[in-house]
Amino acid sequence: MDAAQGNPRILFVDDDPEIRAIYRRMARVAGLHVDVAANGIEAIGFARHRAYAVVVTDWTMPSGGGEKLIDQLSRAQPQAVPLVVTGVRPAPVVTDAAGTPIEVINKPWSQRELLDAIRRAVARAGAAAATAAVGR
Repeated sequence: MDAAQGNPRILFVDDDPEIRAIYRRMARVAGLHVDVAANGIEAIGFARHRAYAVVVTDWTMPSGGGEKLIDQLSRAQPQAVPLVVTGVRPAPVVTDAAGTPIEVINKPWSQRELLDAIRRAVARAGAAAATAAVGR
């Protein structure tokens, strides 16, 4: 299934090349359309050319962490639902600019755990798009 048939595009952002490779493999097996970025700057570059339903970002990265990226993407792509992946303990409480809680997934995560979180986020993105369409 491709994006035109309703398979949303996901953006994964992590500074660890091994984690990015795992994201790619997991996404391919799950049939997801994905882009994988090494940092927030690269992620913003992708976001200039493609719309994302979900953005999965590491919380702590050298070139600006997930908090900064979520803030930038929320202005560029307000429809994108963010998910945070972190090894920080205790996990941070994260909200978007409107104060809506953002789901946080602790490392190490299982493939099933992450895919379930992505499915929930895709459902939220779809519900938000439908609500926006009704409001037009």
